[in-house]
Amino acid sequence: MNSKYLCLLKSSIHFFISSFIIVSSYLIILLSINLGEISFQEIIISLSEILMILILISFLLTLVSKKLMWFLPFGIILNFQYQNIYDLLSNYISLSQVVLVGLIGILWLMVVFIFWNSKERDAVNVNYILSLTILAGTIIQISLNYEDEGFIPSSEPLIFLDESLIDYIDEPAEMPNIIYLVPDRYAGFDVLEEYYNFDNDNFYNELLKRGFVVPRVSNSNYPNTFTSLLSTLNLNYIESKDYAISDTASFPLIKNSLGFRLLKKIGYKFSNFDNWWNGTRDNNLADRNIYKEITNLNFSLTTILIDKTPIYKLVSRYYPQINPRFSCANQTKIFDLLLEESLKQDQGMFIFAHLLAPHSPYLFDSEGVCFTRKNVTKSQITSHGYKREDDFLIAKKNYTEYLSYTNKKILEIFDSTLAKNDNFIFVIQSDEGPYPKCMQLKTECTNADWKIKTSNINAFFYSKGSSISEEDLKTPINNFNHILNIILEQKREGLPHQIFINSNPNFHLSDSMENFNFKKFESK
Repeated sequence: MNSKYLCLLKSSIHFFISSFIIVSSYLIILLSINLGEISFQEIIISLSEILMILILISFLLTLVSKKLMWFLPFGIILNFQYQNIYDLLSNYISLSQVVLVGLIGILWLMVVFIFWNSKERDAVNVNYILSLTILAGTIIQISLNYEDEGFIPSSEPLIFLDESLIDYIDEPAEMPNIIYLVPDRYAGFDVLEEYYNFDNDNFYNELLKRGFVVPRVSNSNYPNTFTSLLSTLNLNYIESKDYAISDTASFPLIKNSLGFRLLKKIGYKFSNFDNWWNGTRDNNLADRNIYKEITNLNFSLTTILIDKTPIYKLVSRYYPQINPRFSCANQTKIFDLLLEESLKQDQGMFIFAHLLAPHSPYLFDSEGVCFTRKNVTKSQITSHGYKREDDFLIAKKNYTEYLSYTNKKILEIFDSTLAKNDNFIFVIQSDEGPYPKCMQLKTECTNADWKIKTSNINAFFYSKGSSISEEDLKTPINNFNHILNIILEQKREGLPHQIFINSNPNFHLSDSMENFNFKKFESK
């Protein structure tokens, strides 16, 4: 019996190795796209998960017939090429994803039938040639892409960091709690009214009633999360670069930002309410990182690979909640923990919350009803992938519904904090505006579209009052400077307000990686 299984193992190992090489090739592509974003530990986790998945599939196939292992590598190729095949055929014919899955399955079965009686040695050779060709092609493709786009790591800094601020910090007399909320893609009051036909005045008035300083018209300094947070958290503007640099180059500078380090040096306990985006996820400076706690997941590329497979795409299309990003329960936990954390201690607490609300997916309506309890499709609660104009319009409505729900949760957190603490700073600053129609439907953008993309909310509250005016909050460039001035009882001058967008206004339609090439923008 043992010799039988040993023989079976020997005959299958070649096809297992070929399959692993092919999957690893796709993993290498993801690594190249997310260069600098993935840690060594995450790579090891992904490779381990891939090995376990392949072992399980191999075991199931050999239970039916060891010959099926011959065709595993080809099946993997079809699996990961599904989206490319669908995108290609969709340009010429109207094709259902379900039908395409069936056609791919039939193609695999035809190959099995045609080559079933081939010699095992021939099958081994063909699979090795196939897998090594894919691996070599992947490496060549990545090399050419980097060469074509001039993707060369730059020794020039993206942003100037005034390290002298850390060297000359005096111990403050008081350390009021700081609750800094970043509701991602929260549009400005004027944009919501003009482009979304949504009146957010009730929230505006509630903020004023509570003592917030909040301009009706404000803008982010940059149109993307990675540039906006890079600038805000480092108290400076970015050095524009007219060559290709990955957006991930900003991530270490965000996580290890001057603003975070200054508050840690003063002595603040730092709670990081992060999410799946690696720019703010798992910050080593933080005393607590929330996302891993609530999801019980370590990040791995395996989940991204699985996301590209046809079965997962079909299931998630109708049951998107299988993806943690679409979990209403997780988002509820985040708001609950945020409320709990804000009440833990009376001083010395810094909470930074990068909230994916009202960022897509739009999980709740204004009354807090999860989308799973309503008759909506995935494309109606996201900001991309629209096939119909109606889906885009429904998504706009769902965005404002989620924004209304976010308003309620923010006020709930603030009111609870105010009832318990008489010395705290509370900031609500979105990093960017929502994606305008041109970016969602991949058409050319106008100045009006960039107005939407750079609109934001920027509200500031200090329980003991301050001299901060609406003019000071036109953009968030000086937000951390305001905080430091309050804590350290100083009057450090801020920077002038400026708004920047990509030098190429249709950057989203190009393959360029000039992520840090900017020009000034005048929002009218």
